[in-house]
Amino acid sequence: MIRILLTMALMIMPSGVAFGQDRLLPGDTCFVLNLNVKLALQSKELREIAVPWLDGAGKGNGHQLVELAKVIGIDPLRDLSTITLASGSGRDGERVMLILRGTWNRESVAKRLQDQSVQKGSGFSPSSSSLEQPVYQLTLNNRNSARMHVLLATDGAFIASLSADYVAQVIKAPQRPNFSNKLFQQMVGNLDPNALFTAAVAGEGIDWKMIPEGNVRDAFKAMRGIMGRIDSSGSELKLQMSLESDDAESAAATRQALEDLTGQSLGYVEGLAKNQPVLKGLQTAMKSVKAESKGAQVHLRASLPVAESLGLLNPSTYRQGKNIDP
Repeated sequence: MIRILLTMALMIMPSGVAFGQDRLLPGDTCFVLNLNVKLALQSKELREIAVPWLDGAGKGNGHQLVELAKVIGIDPLRDLSTITLASGSGRDGERVMLILRGTWNRESVAKRLQDQSVQKGSGFSPSSSSLEQPVYQLTLNNRNSARMHVLLATDGAFIASLSADYVAQVIKAPQRPNFSNKLFQQMVGNLDPNALFTAAVAGEGIDWKMIPEGNVRDAFKAMRGIMGRIDSSGSELKLQMSLESDDAESAAATRQALEDLTGQSLGYVEGLAKNQPVLKGLQTAMKSVKAESKGAQVHLRASLPVAESLGLLNPSTYRQGKNIDP
């Protein structure tokens, strides 16, 4: 389901909004990421990566949603400014929300949404709700499991979630976000809205089952929170991450686990890259990884060469028959 929502994010926020202070983020949020689409499209190198995703080059749900966005008057390449994805606990797959902002005219989009909701076969239908703002239900491929609740907020933000309760919270949102996890609130407030990509996650927002058992999972379980950013220098994407641990000893163990994991994974990727050149960029990035611990924090840096990574970051690489396999 999260993949469906992420694909929707890539179809269709005004730029300059500090998403870390976005009042629309639910109070139980423990994971948030933001992508500055306008910044990506201004870069010649990054535009080559961004356009295929935003222009619906992929098939299936993503392609249909891009086409639907155009039907309601939203041009992803022209109108989309930023994409924010937020979620609660990693154990609840429905409590995921997209907050999309852009340069579209709210009144025009609101009218088109209303028109689509009464048009048979459009995928939109009014949601059974007594809320003061119209909430619509969007069905993908007529599958109940892919049903989303969407809302056009008063400030023009386009919101989508699998959870009707999440959408209801947006309508009654306070002027400033008030997260239940105060460390997470501090991390999110420190994220730079002018970066190409930023993200933060609280410890309880990490799905440990996604991390193989061993010293890496054990080390990451001591994490109270993680925040990071990606910036573009034109020819490279530069990653910076800070991991907040319980104490200096836990931070040192995490740094060592990261170094061990990088070393083990690099050998594996190098073997794959011999037959799959699309992985060359990832191989170069893994060789650039540097980690250090200071007090209870671990700082990690890496660089991804854009030219070597165009294939890896292009949606056509992941179409049927072109999957990256060992």
